[in-house]
Amino acid sequence: MTNRKTVLKIGVRAYGKRELEMMDRGERLTLREQVLAKCYDCTGGYADGANDCGVNDCPLYPSHPYNPNRQKRGH
Repeated sequence: MTNRKTVLKIGVRAYGKRELEMMDRGERLTLREQVLAKCYDCTGGYADGANDCGVNDCPLYPSHPYNPNRQKRGH
């Protein structure tokens, strides 16, 4: 399992990297920013490309930034 420092070092610029960096600095994040940070961390910084993770049973998957059927706000 990779640690967060490694993910930030090798991860691509994608949704969640900025938010994960903010979290590491101890900044407050909105719920959406927390989801983006967690997805970025979980996928190892999208090291294999910024795309759908395909983990359908994850409770955050409906909000995953690269989920083609992502739930839109207010629905």
